[in-house]
Parts: sequence; structure tokens; C-alpha cells
Amino acid sequence: MADSAPVEQHGSETASWVDQPTTLLLDLIDAVRDRFTGRIIILVRFLAYGFLAMTVVATLLALFVMAIVRLVSLLPTPMWLEYLGLGLVFGLMGSLLWARRSS
Repeated sequence: MADSAPVEQHGSETASWVDQPTTLLLDLIDAVRDRFTGRIIILVRFLAYGFLAMTVVATLLALFVMAIVRLVSLLPTPMWLEYLGLGLVFGLMGSLLWARRSS
């Protein structure tokens, strides 16, 4: 019985000596992983929500253009005049966007 007590103490010292660097290494790995995966998660969320927003905006823009064309077609004017007006409006918008583009 007297021999078993020092062995347990020696075993706990060995366990403590092994646990300390292991804990330090695991904490370092967790910190690096959290820092790295945290940035990747933010990037992926930004990309996903950005694509979602672009899809919603493109859909709403298409629906808005269709509604404008439908409303203009209800005017009591000749159809060629309506198409001329829409062509001028969209041509002007395209020219403004083309002029604002960066080279």
C-alpha cells in the first residue's frame, strides 16, 4: 500500500506535464481555427447574401420594366410612338450608364 501512493503521485505529475503542452497546443489550434473559419464564414455569408440581393434586384428591375411597358401600351397613342418613347428613355439610360462606366 505504501508503494502505491508514490506511484500515483508520480503518475499525476506525468499526466500534468503531458496535459499542459497538450492543452496549450489545443488552445492554439482552436484560436487559429476560429480566426480562419470565422473569416471564411463571413466571406461566404457576404457572397451568398450578395448573390441573393443581386437576384432579387434583377428580378424586381425586370418586373418594373415589364410593368412600365404594359402601362405605356395602355396609352391612347399610336403604338410606334409608344415604342419610340420607350426606346428613347432606355437609350438615354443606357447612354448615361455607359458614360459613367470606369475605363
